[in-house]
Amino acid sequence: MSKQLIGKFLIILGFVLMMVKAVFFQSYEFRYIFTLISFGLCLIGFMLVPNYPTKKDTKQESI
Repeated sequence: MSKQLIGKFLIILGFVLMMVKAVFFQSYEFRYIFTLISFGLCLIGFMLVPNYPTKKDTKQESI
């Protein structure tokens, strides 16, 4: 599995946990645990997804 695929999976999992928390755990005391876990998963996923192109070594010839 690539790093980018794992990142996308973590983002989706984080947003699903946010939706579950919003629907089912509105008045429970441990809803903050779901908030922290889902926010952490999304943040880690967002850091794993970018795929920057490598810099091409271009040498400029002086005339």
